[in-house]
Amino acid sequence: MGPSKTAIAGPLNHQTRKIEAPIEDRFLKQATEHQDMRDKTERELASMKESVQQLEKTIHQHGNQLQINADQCRNEFAAIRTETQNQMGNMANMFQESLKQALSGHDQQMSTQFAEIKELLAGKAVTSPLPKRAKNQPKEQDDSSL
Repeated sequence: MGPSKTAIAGPLNHQTRKIEAPIEDRFLKQATEHQDMRDKTERELASMKESVQQLEKTIHQHGNQLQINADQCRNEFAAIRTETQNQMGNMANMFQESLKQALSGHDQQMSTQFAEIKELLAGKAVTSPLPKRAKNQPKEQDDSSL
């Protein structure tokens, strides 16, 4: 049996070597694929991190621009509000002055007309012509022609 053991051991040893080489190749191939996958994943993660940083920077810049725009808008509204208040105040003053002038004119006209009425009642001659009587004169002429 000795020779047969060697014969069996010989082919077994030879087969073991052939089996080990493909397994080692498979392990090396898997390790290489695993390392390639890890490298690819790390590159993608680095790219994603860079993209996220760029997005954060862009968002920060947009936030700053929005704040600047909001401040500018607030200032413009305050300026418009102030200008409108000033214009409304000026208009109110102008209206008040115009009203005073109109009332003063009406008071003078009424004083003049009351003075004329007093003179008529007192029997004095009227010194100023009455403009409204000129409008009434055609009506009096129509009455007298009847």
